[in-house]
Amino acid sequence: MSSTNTNTLELIVEAFITAQESLKAVKQIVRNPSKYPQSVLKKMPNLTASPAPQDRLNNSLKEIEDLFVLNLWATFERWLRDYLQEKGDTLKTTMPGGLGSQLYKHFIKEVEYWKPENMLDIIKESIFADSPKNKQFVGHAKQILDYRNWIAHGRNPKRQPVISNLVPSTAYNTLNTIINLVCAAELTQL
Repeated sequence: MSSTNTNTLELIVEAFITAQESLKAVKQIVRNPSKYPQSVLKKMPNLTASPAPQDRLNNSLKEIEDLFVLNLWATFERWLRDYLQEKGDTLKTTMPGGLGSQLYKHFIKEVEYWKPENMLDIIKESIFADSPKNKQFVGHAKQILDYRNWIAHGRNPKRQPVISNLVPSTAYNTLNTIINLVCAAELTQL
């Protein structure tokens, strides 16, 4: 399970880098339009007609960064829910037999409604219990969640996130590290 989701995070970062590099190329074209064929400029009519195309591109980059952070968080949160649901599989062995299967069915449904902060706390107080350094990653992940919530709920100016400018590479590094640490801890238990 972990490699699939880690690869998914990597695909998101690769897509971000591609978008970022594409914007840089477009900035260069807009900055020096005489160096490029008209056929290239015609593919960007809204941008080339803009009174301030460089500003528009800079604003677009910030929007793209925020959307990629949102996507990274959503993918990480799905991984975390799936991981905890997988671990709940042991509930099926609860006796008497019928009770275990019903507990499991209820657990699987309820995990979908757990707050992300609570799921992170479960990891922090169990798998990361003996590592202050690893617990710090959970703190960073909560800051990413706070930023994600701020973006997803309309950037309320009255409620600023703890992190004021989060870039996708930082979010990726933190979330991917948590996934890798959780998976590594599991391997050491085998």
